[in-house]
Amino acid sequence: MTDFSGKWVLETTENMEAFVAADGMAWAMRKAASAMGWGTGKHFITMTMTPGANEIDVQEKTPMFDKTYKLICDGEMRPYESPQDKNAVMSSAWDGASLVHVLHKDGGKKVTNMRRTLEGRAFYRLENLSGYR
Repeated sequence: MTDFSGKWVLETTENMEAFVAADGMAWAMRKAASAMGWGTGKHFITMTMTPGANEIDVQEKTPMFDKTYKLICDGEMRPYESPQDKNAVMSSAWDGASLVHVLHKDGGKKVTNMRRTLEGRAFYRLENLSGYR
């Protein structure tokens, strides 16, 4: 289990326009997010892990939203309010040193897979939009 505790700032993105368009973000929101550089240098995440617990407290602050939530890393699906879907569900589980999330939107028809990993003190969140089922 990797300790993701700390304060993180978004430094770079790749292919965000295509990703968020496929994810269902409205055109106007995409244009606003693009104009803000997709949050580069402005998207902050603070994670706090309790040793021995399977939970991570997360605070996200972006130009478009502020959000606080708890990740319970046991593989169970739980309600998750995403900016594009208020009725999404997500599971979080450990895969070795990586934390893997599976996010279901649109009643489970759209699936996004995310993997969070550390290399030194660099935090990576890799996303793969699986699309509609």
